[in-house]
Amino acid sequence: MGRTACGTPAPATSWSQDGVSRRWATISGTGPPTRWWERKHYTLRDFFAYLVTRGHMSASPLPELAPRIPRSFEPYIYSREELQRLLDSTEI
Repeated sequence: MGRTACGTPAPATSWSQDGVSRRWATISGTGPPTRWWERKHYTLRDFFAYLVTRGHMSASPLPELAPRIPRSFEPYIYSREELQRLLDSTEI
């Protein structure tokens, strides 16, 4: 739950789309998305889905889709010759 100006918990129904969108803009930052940001988005998305299923909110205020995080891993595919050299170098 959010907090009111005096620090008491604010009911989930008092959260507005605009207010959450502004907070989300500060959370997501200005640079390219990172894995940390991606995990934060999925955590908040699941939290708001929980509030919607329990009837505390009518819809999730977060954007449905998060920007895709480019994956840095590129698999290396060995050639037949490289595989043969690797197998020939073993003593089985």
